[in-house]
Amino acid sequence: MIIRYAHRGDAGAVAAIWNPQIRGTVATFEHREYPVDEVAQMIDARQEVGLVWLVAEEAGEVAGFATFAPFREGDGYARTMEHSIFLDPDAAGDGIGERLMEALLREGRARGVHSLIACVTGENDVGLKFHRDQGFELIGSIPEAAQKFGRWMDLRILQRRL
Repeated sequence: MIIRYAHRGDAGAVAAIWNPQIRGTVATFEHREYPVDEVAQMIDARQEVGLVWLVAEEAGEVAGFATFAPFREGDGYARTMEHSIFLDPDAAGDGIGERLMEALLREGRARGVHSLIACVTGENDVGLKFHRDQGFELIGSIPEAAQKFGRWMDLRILQRRL
């Protein structure tokens, strides 16, 4: 397996991983799936401004992706990034998430990032455990922050200082 920078040609594979998570899980509060051309534009836009979009490639196939962007707008937040990691369900449990996180942390340090923020759906036990195992600590919670599948869900905020 290799971890590499994504390019617009990866957009179809990224969308194929991301959209089922949007459609059928609580891994994200998103409701709208991303068309391939929009994913390609997002990859380009982040990389053009020095942000990171990585993919894990195994046997020539994209098995997961990781990215970060500013936590909030404004100069004061310039060194605090919110990240996302999504894996192909068939790749879960193979250490790919850990490898993507290691690469994301390395890239963050190289870019002067002070901390990474994870905003995880309160019902996403796998995501919460993953982040705790990666050295993130729970720093806050917003009860009933968003709706998905017809019910209110909490948001957990985790942080790892680099």
